[in-house]
Amino acid sequence: MWLNFVAKIHDFGYDTVMTKDGKNDPFAHLPSMMTDDTPEARAWRSEQANVDADIEGLEQSAPEDIAFNDALDQLDISDEEKMERLITYFREKYGAADDTISSE
Repeated sequence: MWLNFVAKIHDFGYDTVMTKDGKNDPFAHLPSMMTDDTPEARAWRSEQANVDADIEGLEQSAPEDIAFNDALDQLDISDEEKMERLITYFREKYGAADDTISSE
């Protein structure tokens, strides 16, 4: 009964507790590692992909593949150019089962 009373006088919905304007969101000032385009955020997402692959039991990338990707990260090229180079690299190295790989 007490819980019902408390629930009636307080709205515990997410929208009332954590507004999107940042006034009540204690995390609004923090960067988002999932969406930020900082080197730190990109490195974190890359590490999370490795962790996810480990959890799923997927095979790790070959060292030369990792080295190629790291070399591309050091270049001052657009994301689109990096994607094109990666697609070309992996098609040449491993072949393509079909033509579904696209940079779009």
